Amino acid sequence: MDGLVRIPKSNSSNIRSQLDETQSDDPHVPPNFFDDTYLLPSFYMPENKELLVHTHNSIRRTLFSSTFMDIKFTEYKRLKEDDDFFEFKDLQEAEEGFFNYYNDHYLQPERNYRLLDVQTWTFNRNGINESKYLVKFYHTDKDEFRSKIYPQNWIDYFRMRWHQRKILKLV
Repeated sequence: MDGLVRIPKSNSSNIRSQLDETQSDDPHVPPNFFDDTYLLPSFYMPENKELLVHTHNSIRRTLFSSTFMDIKFTEYKRLKEDDDFFEFKDLQEAEEGFFNYYNDHYLQPERNYRLLDVQTWTFNRNGINESKYLVKFYHTDKDEFRSKIYPQNWIDYFRMRWHQRKILKLV
């Protein structure tokens, strides 16, 4: 295993049923978030299927919460009043765009990482507006799972890049 095990949707084996049962009970992760994929470190050899499922769910939960916190930081800058809110609405499968591929492959350290999935996350802001984020998930060389967000709004994208800068930053 190299950190990623795909399960065909047509496969009705014991693994799929066990995975579906544990994922439907997990309120921390939305449906369709790596439902047909096991996220496992490459060195990990589970003793039984239950350990495999629990490890996968733990990685899923951690990956979702860390990505959500990155988006929360970006969205927090938009909320002006005390009554303002934002909430997760849905996620959809997406494709990697040319600009994002060029940026990751040539300019960022993600060029050596393995791309696992690309998704579009939609957030409801104040019940009126929606904001969309392109989220890419990677399996790194050090056996870590990471995500990278791309706000679909240009102002949010540059604001996020400004806060993540490495030069001209006062500590």
